[in-house]
Amino acid sequence: MIASMDDGIGRVVSTIKRCGLERDSFVFFFSDNGATKAGSNGICRGWKGQLWEGGHREPAIEYWPGRISPGGTSAELTIAMDLFPTLLEIAGVDRPRDRKLDGVSFFRHLSSGETLGERQLFWGHGEQRAVRRGHWKLTLMPGEDPFLADLKADPGERTNLAGAQPALVSQLRDALARWEKDVTQS
Repeated sequence: MIASMDDGIGRVVSTIKRCGLERDSFVFFFSDNGATKAGSNGICRGWKGQLWEGGHREPAIEYWPGRISPGGTSAELTIAMDLFPTLLEIAGVDRPRDRKLDGVSFFRHLSSGETLGERQLFWGHGEQRAVRRGHWKLTLMPGEDPFLADLKADPGERTNLAGAQPALVSQLRDALARWEKDVTQS
C-alpha cells in the first residue's frame, strides 16, 4: 500500500511539475485513520475504529513551492474538517454564510507559522466519544471508566489521570455533551 501511494503521489507531483503548475498547486496528503491491528501505530494506543490516538492521530504532508517552506514540521492541532475552510481560503472563496463550518483554515499556519490557538476537538464513533482541549484528552469507551490523558506528557495514553483531575473530567464531559447535542439537532 505504501509503495502504491508513493508511486501515485509521485506521478501527481511529476505531472504538476511537467505542466509548470507548481506555484499554483496545493498538494495535501493525509490518512483518515491509524493502522489496523496488523500494522503499527508506534507509541500510540489503539487502532483504526477506536478513538485512542492510534486510531486517528496521523501525519499530514503539504507541498506548495513558493507558498509553504520546505522541510518544516508542526505540532499544531488540526482535524480533517479543517481542510475545507483551508481550501476555501486558498481559493479566495468566502465561507458560506448560510451554514456553520466546524473546521478552521490552517493555511496561514502553513504559510507563515501563525498558530490556530486553543481549541476543543470532538470525536464520536459508535458508542465511543472523545474530546481534546489543548494537551488534555478525555476518552469515553463503552463499559470502561473515563480515561483522561495528558498527551503532552503521555502521547501513548498509558496513564489515566481522571481520578486526579475530577473537575477537568467534568468540564470535558459537559463540553462533549454540548457538542453532541449541537451536532444531533435537526
